[in-house]
Amino acid sequence: MEHEIGYVSKYLTHFVGRGKALREQYEILKKILGTRWLTHPPHLDQPSLALAVHPGRQFADNDMIVPEMICFCDIPAVHLTIHTQKYSQFGVAFPKAYLISKGANPVLYVAKTSGILRKKPEHRNVSPPKRTVTQAEYEELMKQPIDPDKFASEPRGKVLDEYMGMLWQLWYEREPFEAGQAGEEAAAIF
Repeated sequence: MEHEIGYVSKYLTHFVGRGKALREQYEILKKILGTRWLTHPPHLDQPSLALAVHPGRQFADNDMIVPEMICFCDIPAVHLTIHTQKYSQFGVAFPKAYLISKGANPVLYVAKTSGILRKKPEHRNVSPPKRTVTQAEYEELMKQPIDPDKFASEPRGKVLDEYMGMLWQLWYEREPFEAGQAGEEAAAIF
């Protein structure tokens, strides 16, 4: 691979056998090259698009929504030393354009301890509103002045977990609505 400047590469690389001995990592690479099959945990030799969802778990801990996927790093070869020390010294690389044409896309990492500005608990609604606002109402709400004393920084992971909990609450409320068992009250949810 030619020398690349910057933080991204023309190639996406997947390292194999994290936490295993070098010999085992090499054997895994040989199997991948022989079968032309790159797998994800639990490493079954079959395609899948599974997505495990565990509503009672924490979103910010990556336990609530667990996709079966294969991860590639977007690091130029000249900068891979730290990455190979952590994951493996063996891997496969593909041109980025090739993987994109096969459906690969970037993953957004969010630092769960990073701060997000949010209304203080005493200044927010305890439960989410049970109605949708129109675009005009939304635009009007966005024009209203904000009192900075009513806001504080909170860990992003805590806020995501809270919002995902509300999402699941709404999800379960929709079930009787869809089954036709809900009254007029449930129709206001959406």
